[in-house]
Amino acid sequence: VSPEEELKRVLPVIEELAKRSDVPISIDTTKASVARAALDAGASIVNDISALRFDFHIADAVANSSAGLVLMHSRGTPATMHHLPPVPDIIEEVKRSLRSSIAMAERRGVKRESIVIDPGIGFGKSQEQNVELIAKLDQLVAAFPDFPLLIGTSRKSFLGRLLSDAGLRAGGDGSGDAGVDNRADVGANTKTETREVVPVSERLHGSMASLTAAVLKGAHIVRVHDVKAAVETARIAEEIMRVRCD
Repeated sequence: VSPEEELKRVLPVIEELAKRSDVPISIDTTKASVARAALDAGASIVNDISALRFDFHIADAVANSSAGLVLMHSRGTPATMHHLPPVPDIIEEVKRSLRSSIAMAERRGVKRESIVIDPGIGFGKSQEQNVELIAKLDQLVAAFPDFPLLIGTSRKSFLGRLLSDAGLRAGGDGSGDAGVDNRADVGANTKTETREVVPVSERLHGSMASLTAAVLKGAHIVRVHDVKAAVETARIAEEIMRVRCD
């Protein structure tokens, strides 16, 4: 999508949201020109799924404002990430890549307290690596103590595959509509790419289970679709974690 097309799609929405609410607005883009225009229109967070790999001038746009910057780990490009071979150690790969992106952002003037990190569930990872990242999320939290960690697992197709597998083991038919998959969540040349998956509309419980695991492992921010269910789930998980840590 061209920068012009992105702006045509998002600017009217950002401007209207900014008029109606003081809730922070995040723009998801990998283009500096779009980031600058979105910030001028009322956005206050730039979410870069390439972590500055595609356009490091995004950091300049953020540095010249009081905006926040989300740096998300991904591999390859949207056209290639689905076919990349898995890296041998996904935890170390995410650490290495995010350290590089943080350093780039700071060199270009982004304040440390403005940066949020995201391990990029579903972007150039195999199903097994997505699960591993959630299971070992506390290692990333410990490796980046100065940065809030955001994670998005909601409705992603690795959940659809896991739920489909569970259905097969439980005696169900495991059927699902592969056509509704999140494209970015099919990656890393995994053997599970051709499996049918549970459709998006049936992934609520899987989404809440993965959210719970992420919160218990130290996630600070979660990206969700089902807001009420997610708020209630996170509230209970945080209460359990609080008592456990007392």
